[in-house]
Amino acid sequence: MISASPAMYYTQDDIREIVEYAKCRHIEVIPEIDMPGHATAAVRAYPEYSGGGRMNIRILHSMLVRRKRILLTNILKEVCSLF
Repeated sequence: MISASPAMYYTQDDIREIVEYAKCRHIEVIPEIDMPGHATAAVRAYPEYSGGGRMNIRILHSMLVRRKRILLTNILKEVCSLF
């Protein structure tokens, strides 16, 4: 059973439980992923993907930063595999 968490995120097991619960009730769960908008939060959590240097909004929102693009691609693959 999913409980409130101060971490404010769902684990993969939480998501699987939600999807299964919904499926039993003929409900489709569709994730919403705000990118590149919330990519800034990911890069702050993992600064090694920022492209180096200071936090720069132009760099953060540039999908040309290879390491960031790889990070976001991996996140999308992981999330999509759960739905």
